[in-house]
Amino acid sequence: MLAIQCGASAVGLVSAMPSGPGVISEEQIANIAVKKDADIDLTDMPEVLDWSKAEIGKFYRPTKKPVTIRLDTDIIAWLKSYGRGYQTKTNMLLRHAMKSSVRAKTEKLEK
Repeated sequence: MLAIQCGASAVGLVSAMPSGPGVISEEQIANIAVKKDADIDLTDMPEVLDWSKAEIGKFYRPTKKPVTIRLDTDIIAWLKSYGRGYQTKTNMLLRHAMKSSVRAKTEKLEK
């Protein structure tokens, strides 16, 4: 049996059916699922009308794929000189180059 535990600290799946405030049973989930959107009480969760401060892609994490790449030793030494995470830095630099290239192509097409 699964339950979704809701609360200020965490939202997650638990294997046993805990009791207490903030615990939703499978039956309650099924009851909510059959309701029409208009029938669900959202008064404690007001609608967001101003999205101007929303952060696009804040929680987006592209999938990673392991690859083998040959780089010059001085490039690797330079990346490693900044400390841990040289592969992450390499990815960041390549992503920046990719975005710059796409932006340049888009601007060229717009002219």
